[in-house]
Amino acid sequence: MLGADEIAANVNKLQDQFQKIDSRMLEMVPSKSPMKEIKYINNIDFYSKLNTVSFLRDVGKHFRVGTMLSRDSVKSRMNSS
Repeated sequence: MLGADEIAANVNKLQDQFQKIDSRMLEMVPSKSPMKEIKYINNIDFYSKLNTVSFLRDVGKHFRVGTMLSRDSVKSRMNSS
């Protein structure tokens, strides 16, 4: 698991990369058809407010246990522990 410092460094690197891509795209778009502003959102902005129980309730309901257990990757993990 990454520490908070490593995560912050990764976020900064990603933001720099996105800014480079955005500036290159703006150079390629003709001035008579301007490109709409792209908004990037950090996942932590909405996941930090979600606790484990809420996450399992809101996200986990879309995953069926039977379907997961039928997958070879899940079976192998269950057998290896």
